[in-house]
Amino acid sequence: MDSTGSELPRDPNQGLAQELDLDTGDQYGGGTGMEGLHPSGQDDGLEEEQLPGYEQPPEQEQEPQPQQPPMDEGGLPTADDDLSELFDAAQRTDIQISLEFIRELQAATLDDQASILGPTVFQRLRCPPTTPIELSQDQRLSLELFMACNSAAQEVYNASRTAILRRHPDDNVLTYDAVKKLLIEITGVVDIKEDMCINSCIGYTGPYRDHITCPFCGQDRLDDKTRKPRQQFNTIPLGPQLQALKRDLRSAKSMKYRQLRTDELQRILQENNGELGSYDDILSGNEYLQAVARGHIQPNDIVVTLSFDGAQLFEKKPSDCWIGIWIILELAPEGRYKMLSVLPAFTIPGPSKPQNMDSFMFPTFLHLAALQKDGLPIWDACDEAVITCFPFFALGTADGPGLTHLNGLVGHMGMNGCRLR
Repeated sequence: MDSTGSELPRDPNQGLAQELDLDTGDQYGGGTGMEGLHPSGQDDGLEEEQLPGYEQPPEQEQEPQPQQPPMDEGGLPTADDDLSELFDAAQRTDIQISLEFIRELQAATLDDQASILGPTVFQRLRCPPTTPIELSQDQRLSLELFMACNSAAQEVYNASRTAILRRHPDDNVLTYDAVKKLLIEITGVVDIKEDMCINSCIGYTGPYRDHITCPFCGQDRLDDKTRKPRQQFNTIPLGPQLQALKRDLRSAKSMKYRQLRTDELQRILQENNGELGSYDDILSGNEYLQAVARGHIQPNDIVVTLSFDGAQLFEKKPSDCWIGIWIILELAPEGRYKMLSVLPAFTIPGPSKPQNMDSFMFPTFLHLAALQKDGLPIWDACDEAVITCFPFFALGTADGPGLTHLNGLVGHMGMNGCRLR
């Protein structure tokens, strides 16, 4: 597992011999099986005679083979590899911090997040509702009004609600706070607030959770007078959002695309000796199809991609903010990148560039790692059944500057920038 909690990349040739049931090992212990045999095939029973003046060369000691880490059936490192050797070898503080993030991701479980999510959301995550969403006319009106005013100020919603009630006083249009509570009740989606440095250096998560000052700029975490966090960022957990998508009949049907397309691609590969006529989507890629063939991606699993980018809100003052989103690969390409299909992952308000992006992305991947380990129960409105989903993290994407935060490489402005081949 890498620093982001995702599965390590697989060598496309690794495990091929086992999948094809080929014996690539030496059946005779490294030899031909003919040592000590007479040309006739029988043992002559004679020992080799040493020639006069000839000394046997000393036997060369074989170099010890490096010990391989424990592997699972698919050839991936198991969680038993606790990175202790890497911890002992790491000398730089930033590498030690990254390894600590990885260690916590390996140990992630949903039970550990119960206090963060709250009892209601956590119980819903474990036991999702098993009926379609039913709304009254007043609730639907309130939600539609809320969504229409989503990009406007709260006063716009309040003014619109007042105008509706003036014309239809018998209607029970919910207040702004009440409609937000209704939205959480329907979807189970909540945001998690975490403390961060006032200068956006770090998020106080993982190895930084107990720090009271920023290790980069030295600013205090809490306000001197109120003793409250000076700045916070938001994380929107993925699990409740996936449950809400599957609970709606229309979106549940749309999310059947990946499995239907995968079945079609596998049929084409069988009919054309492993060749695809065209590559029109990520689902046509070799890495994805091999992951399906090896059983790492099951029909009930949901494949996701994380993408994030930064933006400067104001031209002449520090105002950087960062936004992370989830792309759901269960949906068809023509719909998965539209605004209504994109799911929020996290928001970092800024005002400056983060010094350790891992600390901000850590709550997102901690939740994902727990879902991958424990599984996510989901009620599928299309099948009218509860299924267990293990989300599969396919890709992490960003532009050039943002990608350096994701993979740790030197950016394009560095003296010796890293290049990917």
